[in-house]
Formats: sequence, structure tokens, C-alpha cells
Amino acid sequence: MIQRIQQKSLPMLFSLLTFLLVFSQFLEIYQITHPVKNLASIAALCLIAGLIPYRLLKLPVFVLTAARIIYAFVPLNQDFSLGWFSLFTATVQDRIAMFLNGEVAFIPIELALVVVISLITLLIELQIEYSRFLLSTVINVGYLLLMATYNDLDLSWTIVFVICNALFLRLLSRKKKGDRLMLYGGVLLLLLFSGALYLPRQYAEDKLLEVSADVRTKLNQAGFYHYFERQKSGIQPFSRTGFSENDDSLGGPLLDDHQILFEAQQRTGHYWRVESKGHYTGKGWINSSSYTASVELQENRTLYLSENNYQGDFGEQELITLDFQYPGEYLPVPYGNLAIQNVSGASDFHVSSENGRIDYADRQSRSQTEIQWLPWDYELSDLAELTVSQPNEEVDYLQLPGTLSEAVKELALEITDDEETLLEQVTAVESYLKLSGTFRYSKMDAHLTPDDQDYVEHFLFDSQVGYCDNFSSSMVVLLRTLGIPARWVKGFTPGSVANEGENQIYTVRNSDAHSWVEVFFEGFGWLPFEPTPTFSQPLNQEVEDIPEETEASLESEEETQTTSNSEATEEVTTTEENSTDSFFRDLWNSMQGFMRNHGSKIGFLMLLVTGILFWRWSFYLAILFLLKTSKQPIVTIYPLLLKKIEKQVPRPENQPLSQYAEEAERALPFLSNEFIVVTKVYEKGLYSQSRIKKNREDLMKSLALKLSKWKP
Repeated sequence: MIQRIQQKSLPMLFSLLTFLLVFSQFLEIYQITHPVKNLASIAALCLIAGLIPYRLLKLPVFVLTAARIIYAFVPLNQDFSLGWFSLFTATVQDRIAMFLNGEVAFIPIELALVVVISLITLLIELQIEYSRFLLSTVINVGYLLLMATYNDLDLSWTIVFVICNALFLRLLSRKKKGDRLMLYGGVLLLLLFSGALYLPRQYAEDKLLEVSADVRTKLNQAGFYHYFERQKSGIQPFSRTGFSENDDSLGGPLLDDHQILFEAQQRTGHYWRVESKGHYTGKGWINSSSYTASVELQENRTLYLSENNYQGDFGEQELITLDFQYPGEYLPVPYGNLAIQNVSGASDFHVSSENGRIDYADRQSRSQTEIQWLPWDYELSDLAELTVSQPNEEVDYLQLPGTLSEAVKELALEITDDEETLLEQVTAVESYLKLSGTFRYSKMDAHLTPDDQDYVEHFLFDSQVGYCDNFSSSMVVLLRTLGIPARWVKGFTPGSVANEGENQIYTVRNSDAHSWVEVFFEGFGWLPFEPTPTFSQPLNQEVEDIPEETEASLESEEETQTTSNSEATEEVTTTEENSTDSFFRDLWNSMQGFMRNHGSKIGFLMLLVTGILFWRWSFYLAILFLLKTSKQPIVTIYPLLLKKIEKQVPRPENQPLSQYAEEAERALPFLSNEFIVVTKVYEKGLYSQSRIKKNREDLMKSLALKLSKWKP
């Protein structure tokens, strides 16, 4: 027993530290803080694993102790007895049913305790009894990453500590190799800790995020992160794509939500405008006023709207039929002259003169609206000679917060230094944000704006990573510093399209929400511009003639054209797609698209790994092959074994094989006297034609395996 205590004391100590930390993180998630119970629980499990050598005795003691630990945290107003055990079992069954039926969105504490205590018991036994430090650490780190994913926790230091603990245990288990190894191991651990403390973590994180951006974006588009976010317990959720009424605080990661909002039957695709906002607060956007007015419908209960300042040409008139599947009030419309008529589900409209927003007065959850659309048809060359002019409106479209720094204005002047006309300045700012390569588009990596910093400044000079809200807000602010009237606009991109006869059906979802920019041009009014990378100009969004085989690429394109500015309203999220099957189907489609795009890279990587593994074990595989095919395998195989050993233990010229075998065994103790036996068999086999015995074949196989595993 004393010898076992000496042997297991350090593994018990380091296992206690590791699992005390892991179990504490688990209890913190469920808001349970009891350091004494935590310490006593893990210490008891470590003592059982370290002090009891008999498996038949250890198992029931583990079970009883685990039950006592669970009782300490969930007593259920009972004494620790069979009555408590019966009640707890029934409670766990009830909680499992509730979780599977969706009555609770997180794993109940009773069920979670059973799983976690069982896992910790198994891992403690693996570390202390069987010295499986690598396997235990991989499972521990995976569990901690899972907790961080579900609960938005920063467990980086915990993970570093767990890994260092495992490395030190591994070094202790190899202490017979010498003090030098311990010294090297200590230096390695010191470097690891120093690196975690002093290396530029932000730089490393940014590089890792940039490399993995494509994969994480595809997972987000497939709904992977949104699915996880819905399972979280007691944590403030991420913002989700969708049209939001509140834009006064922008920024932070954005999760895709594929709730269907409406379907449009039409010939061509285009952006759907909902409203503009003109007052920039330094953190987001608000309206200058909340003024709305009811509009009298004219003949045939039709609402006629047009841009009074527009004097350009028009395209061919088109009929658009909108079918709504959400309970919101706003009506998204295209750019152009409009004649709007309700078919069913609504009767009247409210229209805001400030931001151009159209709201239904009394729309039902499902309704249908028809729009006779006369689209604008102008070329950028039509704007080439126009100069800056101010719109005749009450809103100040040059407004900027007094806290905006001069650095933003200096950047705008630098971007437009060589540009003379209004159009050249506008397109220069648009191209700088969209095409310069300075900024990266990502919904997952967008930063929250620090409290003491301006939203646009933080994006332009610090994070330089974001989605449409970052790019569009930055363009408006940059243009306003130059005295160019501009405003922030929000709505939807065209959506996904399916062919149906002459017209096409465009399905618009929360994930198609978007924001862009409008600039005032005299004689044309407010015209749209698109500064966000991978998106096209709002008036040129035609999606047609799409073959079936490119459907996957369309989904990929849709992914880059799906974003918004903040949380979807509570009413919208209550009608979101709640089918887990849909999530997994979307995830599978995304994985297929990923494999199509990156299959060759993955195949090459797998081939490379296979080649490395084959090379690593090629010697052993060759020996196995010769054992099966050679008539006198000892004569064929022994020279190969001899050559392998001679690389590390040189053999003097003309030295007898038996004498060399003894020297090799002394130099390489792991050979375990097998090389001496095989040498004697070889010398005998040279003078005999009989096949060697089966046990000698196994001996050569064992020797080949040891030499393959051996790392000089």
C-alpha cells in the first residue's frame, strides 16, 4: 500500500487540481457555488482511484461515492437513502422527457450532474490508474470548449492550465528517462505559460479567425450557431439577422435566422427598401422625428408613390405580388414609381415623409399586396456632371456627432484627394470600403464597440471587420464629413429565387436583411450605393437563368448576401422555423457545398496523412508481408532487423552476430532479450532448410513492432 501511495500521490494531486477546476466551471454555469462540496467531491474520487487497487471493489465504491456527491447538490429534501435514490431516478426521467419535448431549452441540473460526475469519475480513473493523460486531456479540453460554446465563457486560461497539468504528469511518468528530460520539460512548461501571458494574443486570434472565416461563415449560414444559441441558459443572446426597429446601438456578432418573411412573384430581382435613418448618434442610427401620416387611398383603393426629384428614364413596368407570412407592419418596396394595392389582409397605409417608410394600418399575419412597379433606369454616366446640392427637406443629412474625431474627416479627404466631381468622390469612398482589401466581411467576427469609442471610428481604424451595418454607416459618415448629403438605408436583398413559369418566386428571409447608402443627386433624388464587399448595386440585382446544378453555388452566394443590423423583433422570432430537421438539412447542404469547394484540399490532406502514417509503419508492414510470403522468413527478415538496429548501435567489422546481439540488448533495453533469441534462430536457420516455429515468427513480429515504435 505504501508503495502504491508513493506511486500514485503526484497523479492524484494533479488530477485533483485539474478536475477541481473543471467541476467548478460546471457548477458556475448552473450558478452553484460551494467550494467545500466541490473540493470534497473531487478529492474523494481521486483517493478512490489512487488507493484502491482492486477493480471489483473500486467499481461499487465509485458508484456509491458518485451518488453521495450528487445528493450533496440535489438532496430533494430527503435523507441519503434508497428513498432519495428512487425519487432522484424518477426526477431525472421526468427532466429527460421535458428536455426532449422542448419544454426546457437547457439540460436540467439533475441530468447534467449525472453525466458530468460519471465523466469525471471515468477520466480520473484513466489518469491515475492507467496513466492515459493524453486521452483524458483531449476529453477535458473538448468538454471545456463545449461549455464555452454554449455559454459564451472565456475558458482559455482553464484550458491552458489543464494542458500544462497533463504535460507535467506525462513528464513525471517518464522520469526514469533521466533528470535532463525533467529539466527540458520544466523549461517547456515555463515557455508555454510565458507565451500564454506575454505573446500578442489579439494578433494570433485575428489570424486564426481570418483563416477560419470561410468555414465559420458557412456554418452560420446553415444555422449552426443559431441552433446552439437557442439552447443557451441564462445568457444574453447574440443579435440575429432580421429587420429591427431599434438601431441606436449597432455592433457585435450576428447569427443567421432563416425565418421566411414574404414571397414575391416578379420577373427580376432587386433590393427591397423599408426605411432610411438620418441621425447618427456615434453608436447607431435614429430618426430625427417619429412623424407619420395616414395617406388617402385614391381610385380602386390604390396608393401612388414616386420620387418627386427623379427626372431620369424608366424601365418596363412590372407587376409584383407579395405574399406575407410574418406579423410585421412595414411594407418593403423597390426603387421606382409605385402603385400599391392590397388584395387581402389589410386596408390602409401609413407613410412617413421623413424616411419613406410604408406601414400597414391594420395588416393581418398573412396578407397579399400587389405593386405596379415602374423601375428607374439610369446610368452612372448620367450623374457625371452633377455637383453637390442639398435636398429641400427638414432633416439635416450632414449631421454628425460632436465627438467624431478629425481622423475620420482626414481619411475621407485622403480617399477623395484626386477626385473632382460628386460622383467620383462617392464612388471613391464606396470602392475604398468595398474593394481596397483593408476591411474584411464577417458576421461572426464583428466587434462590439467599446463604450468610449465611436462605432464608425472603431470599425475604420481598429477592428476593420464587420458586416453591412459597419460598411454602410462608415460610408454615410465619410461622405457627410465631405459635405455630401447621405443617409443610412435598411431593407432586404432580393432573396433566393425559384423558377415558376414566366415570373419567378423570390423567397425573402430574416437572413436577407441588409443595409446600404443613399446619396442625394440633384435631378435624380436619393440614389442607392452599396459599399459592402460581395454585394451588388441595389438597382442591378437580377437573378435569372440559374441552372439546377448551380443551386449549391446560389446558396453560397445567398450566404454572402444575408445580414442585418440587430436582433429580430420578438414577434418575428416567435414564428421562426422550429424544425430541427430543417437545421440538419441546411447543415448537410452546407457541408456538401463545402466539400465541393474544398474536397480536393481535404483529399490531399488525407493522402498526406495516410502517406505519413504508412511511412511511419512501413518497416513493420514489410516484416508482416515477408512473414506471410517468404518460405524461409528468418533468412529474409533478420538482415532487415539487423540493419535497423545498426543505425543506432554500430557493429564493428567481423564481430560475431551473437556478441553484437548482446551489445545491442545492453544499449537498447526495450528489445527485452528478443534480438538475442532471433539472432540464434537466424544462425541456426542458415544451416537448416526447415521452417521456423510459429512462436519464433511471433517473436520477429514483436521485435519489428518495437523497432517501428522506437523513436531514437
